[in-house]
Amino acid sequence: MNRIDSIWRRAALVAAVGAGLAGPPPALLAQQRPPPAPPSAPQSRFWEFRSSPQADLWFHALAVIAADDEGPLGLYSADYAERIRDEKRRRGVYPTKLDSLTTSLREQLMDDDPVLQNFHFIPLYFPEAAPERLIAAVRAIARRKPEEVNGRDVRSGMVQLAPLAEDKDYRQLLEQLADAMQEEWEVFYRGYWEARRDTIEARIDAVQSLWDTAFAPALEPYLEGRRLSGGIIMPSAPLGPEGRIVDGSPFVATDQVVSVQFPVDEERPEGAIFAFLKELCFLLIDQRTVGAGAESPTAVEDLRRRAAVRCGALLLQFYAPTRAAGYRRVFLDAVGAKDSYTVAAFERVYDLEPREFEAVREEVRRR
Repeated sequence: MNRIDSIWRRAALVAAVGAGLAGPPPALLAQQRPPPAPPSAPQSRFWEFRSSPQADLWFHALAVIAADDEGPLGLYSADYAERIRDEKRRRGVYPTKLDSLTTSLREQLMDDDPVLQNFHFIPLYFPEAAPERLIAAVRAIARRKPEEVNGRDVRSGMVQLAPLAEDKDYRQLLEQLADAMQEEWEVFYRGYWEARRDTIEARIDAVQSLWDTAFAPALEPYLEGRRLSGGIIMPSAPLGPEGRIVDGSPFVATDQVVSVQFPVDEERPEGAIFAFLKELCFLLIDQRTVGAGAESPTAVEDLRRRAAVRCGALLLQFYAPTRAAGYRRVFLDAVGAKDSYTVAAFERVYDLEPREFEAVREEVRRR
C-alpha cells in the first residue's frame, strides 16, 4: 500500500490513502441519500447532535492507549485514562485486555506513519452502527473477509476502510484493536456507558436545543451558502479539544460527520458547539494559502489548527457576535491560558501571520 505524504487529519479516509475508489451505482446512491428537507424548514437546523456509544467506545480505547500526539489541543482528554483506570479498579475489572495491550498498541499507533492518523477517524465512518457492528466490521476488514458483515449501517465504513486491508501491518493492528475492544465492551464499557446514558443524552439534548434556538438561526445564511446545511455531530467524553470531521461522501447518508469533546460542564453546553464550528472551519481553509510555506507536515498541521480556531472566532464575530467572547474563553481554557481572556491573549496563543489571517478572514466573509 502506498504511504501518503500529507497528514491532513480531516481528509476523508479514501482520499488520505489514495484509494481512488469509484462511487456506487446510482440506484445505491438514491437509497443512501436522505430525503430532502421541507422547503420551508431552516436547513442549518438539520445538524443533529446525537449520542454514539460506538464512537465513545472507539475513542475510549484510543484514549486509554494514550495514542495522542504533540500539540496544544490534545486529541484525547488529558485525565481520561486515569479516571477510567480508577473506575475499573472500583469495579474490580482492572486490567482488561485493552489495558494489558496498551504499551504495544500505543507504540504501533504512534509510529511515524501518516496513514495511522486515520485510525483516529474510524468511528466517523460508522455513524449508524452499534458498537458490536463496528467491531465486527473492523474485524472483517482486518481478516480480508468483508462478506462476513453486511448491512446498510456498515456498508459505507467498510468501503472506506478497505484500503487498509492491503497492508499486513494495518490488518494486524485493526484485528488487535477489534479483539481488545470487544472484550472491553463486554466486561466494562457497555455497563459503564449504560449507567451514564441518561446523563449523556440529557447533556446532548441541551446542546441541540441551544444550537436550534441560538446558533442555527444566526449561522443559517452562512451554512446554507456553503452547503454545510446538515450532518451528524457526536460529542464524546474521551475526546480532547481537538475534534474530528470527515467531509461529505456519496457513500454516506449525511453531508458531514463530526465528533467533538463532550460538554463537561452542564451549565456551559455551548462548548460542544464552539468545538463543532472550529471543526467546520477545516472544510473552509484553503491549503494553498494557509500553510503553503510551512517547513514540515507537522508545522503545516499546527498552522491549520491555529487557523481553524481563529476561523471559528471570525464566524461568530460576523454572525453571532455576542457568542465570540465565550468561544475565545473556551479555547484559551483548552491550553491552560486562563490568566487573561482578552482578544489580544487569544490572538497571541493562536497566532497567525497577517497574510494567513487575511486569507482566513476573506474565506469566512465570502458569500
